This record gives sequence, structure tokens and C-alpha cells, in this order.
Amino acid sequence: MGLRFDTNVPALNASRVLNRSGQALIQALRRLSRRLRINRAADDAEGLGVAVDFISHGRGSQIDACRNRIEFTIDTLATQRENSMAAESAIRAAGIAAETIAFTHSEILVSAGSSVWAQANVIPQTALTPLGLCET
Repeated sequence: MGLRFDTNVPALNASRVLNRSGQALIQALRRLSRRLRINRAADDAEGLGVAVDFISHGRGSQIDACRNRIEFTIDTLATQRENSMAAESAIRAAGIAAETIAFTHSEILVSAGSSVWAQANVIPQTALTPLGLCET
């Protein structure tokens, strides 16, 4: 599982689900308070169509249609926000992983280079030791 930075995706998901649960609660309260089974198209689209036809001659049902579109748009935007934050977090995590790999690679090369350099300095001293020109 990749690292996540600056984004709490599980909290965004929980918030979106909580919003849906709250909307279901509001819908149940509307039905109970109005004593109507159909309050909007999501309840029973065909039944609402018939009821609207009866009512439309006396008054207009544009407010309900607008409310339905607004609720759908809000839900869609919440989902898109969650998806974009998750994508951004995944991109940042991938960047950190690549940099960690590059850092570890460089660290290994520096360590190996230091060992080679130290051994290269020992070879001339080893050659001079039998001549008594270098202390061991």
C-alpha cells in the first residue's frame, strides 16, 4: 500500500457515505411528514409522472426537478472530489517511492566508492612497506 500525503481519502469517503445516509434520512422524514409515498422522481419515477400530470394543470413541479438535479450534482461533485484527491495522493506517493529508490541507489554507490577509494590508498602503502619507507 502506497503512502498518502495531505489527503485523508478514507475520511472523504466516509463523509460522502454519511451525506448519502443523511439524504436518505431526510427523504424518510419528508415522506412521514407529508404522508406521501412519492415526493420526487427517485421515489417512483413513473408514479410521479402520473401525479405530476394531474398536478401540472393547476401548478408547476419545476422546483422539485431543480432540487433533484442539484442533489444529483452535489453527489457527483463529492465523488469526483474524492477521486481527484485519491489520484493526487497516489501520484505524490509514487514520487516519494521513486525518490527513495534514487536515494538508496546513490547511498550504495557512495558506500562502494568509499570502499574502493580506501583500498586504492592502501595499495601504495603496502608496496612501500617492504622498503621501510612506510610505517604499518
